[in-house]
Amino acid sequence: MRAKGLFFGKIIGLAVLVAIATPMISFADGKTSGEHLVRIYDRGEEKTIITNALTVRQALRAAKITIDEKIDAVEPNIDMELTGAKYQVNIFRARPITIVDGNKRLKITTAEQTPALIAKAAGLTLYREEKTIITNALTVRQALRAAKITIDEKIDTVEPNIDMELTGAKYQVNIFRARPITIVDGNKRLKITTAEQTPALIAKAAGLTLYREDKTHFTNSDDLLVNGVGLVMKIERSKQRTMTEEVDVNFDIEQIKDDSQPIGFKSVKQLGEKGVRKVTYQVEVENEREISRKEVASEITKQPKKQIEIIGTKPKNPLTKSKGAQIFTDSKGVAHRETYYDLPMNIVIKACGSGGTYTVRADGAKVDRDGYILVAANYGNYPRCSVVETSMGPGKVYDTGGFAAKHPHGFDLATDWTNGDRR
Repeated sequence: MRAKGLFFGKIIGLAVLVAIATPMISFADGKTSGEHLVRIYDRGEEKTIITNALTVRQALRAAKITIDEKIDAVEPNIDMELTGAKYQVNIFRARPITIVDGNKRLKITTAEQTPALIAKAAGLTLYREEKTIITNALTVRQALRAAKITIDEKIDTVEPNIDMELTGAKYQVNIFRARPITIVDGNKRLKITTAEQTPALIAKAAGLTLYREDKTHFTNSDDLLVNGVGLVMKIERSKQRTMTEEVDVNFDIEQIKDDSQPIGFKSVKQLGEKGVRKVTYQVEVENEREISRKEVASEITKQPKKQIEIIGTKPKNPLTKSKGAQIFTDSKGVAHRETYYDLPMNIVIKACGSGGTYTVRADGAKVDRDGYILVAANYGNYPRCSVVETSMGPGKVYDTGGFAAKHPHGFDLATDWTNGDRR
């Protein structure tokens, strides 16, 4: 319940009825028609009888249990007829309670279980509580300290945020105390402690999803043995429910041609981002199993962002001597100084499982049997036999040279530009 202003809870001294549940037992094989199995909880003890009693009152007599009808309470009603096979009867004994209300101290004897009903039995009304202070506190947290109000930050909720700065003249702070809630969802019965206020958030705190068509009912617990003290939220599931899902929306790719960059060059100018589409379905369920679904609405909640790429269109340089160097930038953005050399590769080709032979491609590049261009590079950055990107296609490092010290990311591509080593 939402209160206006800072509030704190008064403590009422209560004697708590504790009952220990025991496993269900079945009728004996010899049970005759008209008999009822009645389990009676009284002062934390259970007594089970099989009886032909017609009412709860007669069942208590059969169990030799006496009550004071003026002050004790029985659930279900003591005069309720017994027509079924099994029953559970709870007895709440009246006990003395001292109620401290400011300077007032009242003593009553009652079987009521909740603070509100206990107060009512004493002729009092229990209200939501409010506390007003004037403070120089800089934050909500400090204001709560000034008001001598403590909270459990793990389970209680404060609005506005507990660390919000106080810059204005007046503030209203609401505290929602965590309380035990029993959630009844079909055959499921879950017990949680939460400060959430709405049915959807309470269900979420229990790991459940509450749909638009579902109905909820709140009651105060009237069965301490089953639910304990606290609220009971019962969920009535609908066979029709509205569900929403979010799906990705792919982005477009725009390519811009650049004739200053060689063929094979590609650079991402703007990275693409997927969009989001929210799709709403009407779903039919049976026994919590989806039977059918129909799309009823769809909208893009986040537009995709297109990717822009720069594509090189400049023809590749013809093979020249090593002095004709060019710069090649690979897909990772690393710039390589490329040169060409024309030497016999009979020795170096014996490494990397190449089979000891190489060939010359139509464009003059020397390649191994797998089609990798023979490359010389800095072994520290590009280990022998590693695969690298070049302006002429994939290459494999077979060799190194003196250039590698001055150009640690440089590549020397094995070529046959003199036509003297063609094979």
